[in-house]
Amino acid sequence: MPTPRPEPPKPRELTEVERRRVDAAVTFVVDSSFDGWSDAIASRCMERFDSKTWNRLFGRRRAGDCDALAKTARALIKGKKKLHEITGSVTGKIAHAAGVDPLGEAVVRELAKRVPLPGDQKVTAAARGLQVIGVAVCVAADRPLNECQCFIDLALDRINEQLKGMLDASIKDWGSSSSEAVKSWAAAELPPTPWWP
Repeated sequence: MPTPRPEPPKPRELTEVERRRVDAAVTFVVDSSFDGWSDAIASRCMERFDSKTWNRLFGRRRAGDCDALAKTARALIKGKKKLHEITGSVTGKIAHAAGVDPLGEAVVRELAKRVPLPGDQKVTAAARGLQVIGVAVCVAADRPLNECQCFIDLALDRINEQLKGMLDASIKDWGSSSSEAVKSWAAAELPPTPWWP
């Protein structure tokens, strides 16, 4: 007798505002009819990953795969932000040691935190790519989008047009470091924009 599939982990608890944004994103994606999107992403993964990795993602439907991808993506983004904070802190200490007044030190620290660092775009693109794959894994497993942690994370970070553009672009040129999708994902570190006007 086959063992039943374990239940996927529940996504993290959302505030009412976050829930409305996720629900609006689900409605937008469903209304935009992304038929074949999950198959296209699975196909791209098959081209880029070895068979063992592809089978782990799409061959066997295991609970928690999306959650693991979502956690990894969040860790990448968090690590990138922490590196920027450290850069700002060290630059501020250098300014202080050089005798810069407190206002100048604060300005230097804040500016240094925001200067793009080598690899920023690649880290962001990798994180967003993990999230897109996680959404495809959930769709392939018939998991509702509002229960897919990767989709929830994307929805809370994006407005409708950015989400649609990212999903469309991922089909066309996913995986190319010079692609428009990668550039848009990497540039999308602005504070989240509300789903409503």
